[in-house]
Amino acid sequence: MTFTKSTLLLALPLVSALAFAQEPPPQEPYPPGQQPPAQQPPAPQQAEPATTGTKEVPAEVVSVDAQAKTITVKIMVKKDSAAEASEQQGTIPVDAEATSALEGVTSGEKVKLLCRMTGNKVIAVKAINKADQPKRDLPKS
Repeated sequence: MTFTKSTLLLALPLVSALAFAQEPPPQEPYPPGQQPPAQQPPAPQQAEPATTGTKEVPAEVVSVDAQAKTITVKIMVKKDSAAEASEQQGTIPVDAEATSALEGVTSGEKVKLLCRMTGNKVIAVKAINKADQPKRDLPKS
């Protein structure tokens, strides 16, 4: 027998043993009068996180999806009080009470979003208000 054939004969049982080791053990059938243990249902997921308050956030509209009830905006975010603000973009769900306002905003528009918050995290937009227009000096008569 050559060296390669003997190596093959030794390696084949090892490889097949590894393959059988990966199979799950067969489940034992329960006796006729005994029921299998009931599986506990998964814990119900919380539909919505608890709101800790609202916050008005100035933003620039990137896009609006009225069908999905979302708005994508650019906002200035500070990681902490000592850090500089950086611009970030994100898509936020819009509450049913604010969906009618989605039709009135366009890309590039500056708005103020009244957001439901959990700590520092935005949950959803409650209201969309157009940003205040700069006041113009009226000509004196």
